[in-house]
Amino acid sequence: MIFVTGGTGFLGAHLLARLAGEGMSVRALKRKSSSTEKLQKIFSKYGCSDFYNKIEWIEGDILEYGLLLESLQGVSHVIHAAAIVSFNKKDFNTVVKGNVKGTSNLIDAALSNNVQRLCYVSSIAALGVNENGNLIDENSKWCNVKGNSAYSIAKYYSELQVWRGYYEGLPCVVVNPAVILGAGNWRTDISSLFAKVSKGLNHYSGGSSGFVDVTDVAEIIIQLTLHSEVNGERFIISAENISYCNLLGMIAKALGKEPPTKEISEAMLKFESKLSSFGSFFSKNKSMLSSDLVRIATAKRHYSNKKICNLLSYHFKPVQETINEMAKEFLCNFL
Repeated sequence: MIFVTGGTGFLGAHLLARLAGEGMSVRALKRKSSSTEKLQKIFSKYGCSDFYNKIEWIEGDILEYGLLLESLQGVSHVIHAAAIVSFNKKDFNTVVKGNVKGTSNLIDAALSNNVQRLCYVSSIAALGVNENGNLIDENSKWCNVKGNSAYSIAKYYSELQVWRGYYEGLPCVVVNPAVILGAGNWRTDISSLFAKVSKGLNHYSGGSSGFVDVTDVAEIIIQLTLHSEVNGERFIISAENISYCNLLGMIAKALGKEPPTKEISEAMLKFESKLSSFGSFFSKNKSMLSSDLVRIATAKRHYSNKKICNLLSYHFKPVQETINEMAKEFLCNFL
């Protein structure tokens, strides 16, 4: 029996669809209010629509320790993919406390039930930053400095809970996915770029990051969780390091549009962030451009995937191929 959190999310849905072919019983946690529409569409895409009714669904919250303790009875493997995500400063305490406490609860419940193996889905946000543009790898040291986003802090301290579990006897592995791309998920900041480019986007930010297809992330998690003996290690999951300028160019090409040609400065982005925050104060709506997003948009980060490639002899899907698939779906459904 394998237990999955975050199954109704984009990555979680791909994980469950991938587990459909593993022949294991699956138990998955979902909030009562969570929509399963996206999940069922992805199951249909994988050709496993009937698998939805074979999953043992547990309604509740990861903050309910008693529920987790009961739910993990008879469970051999756990994939923890649930997360509270926000880059708005108003959500700081909710993001940090919710993620860390939820992970701590799951670790304790797994230890009490003698779970054989747990995989925690962290993020590149929990990794350190190397100076001079050098590649960031699994050994890069995270620094607790002013300016870290709530999400970054939450993922880092959640990882510490996983390592606590490891030292208390729980076999664990941690994955740090880069920015996850894939058709069927249009509620992210990256996916929203398709709409902006299609209308004509002239500016780009000067940052860069790692990017990866959701199917690659799901496949690697399944391999590390069910088909590997690796224990007490973390792995970056990133296909390519791409500047935001080039990423927008790839999207423009796939949509048949002109790519942006003007770089917007960090100072201008910070100014627009302040204006957005000022407006949200009066409207009571969340700021569309937070200071955290400004830092992400302008930071030049490059990630090494050497460790996971060497372990699994893995070949990642080209990002342009993923962009083309997303563009095709966008053109069919939103224009």
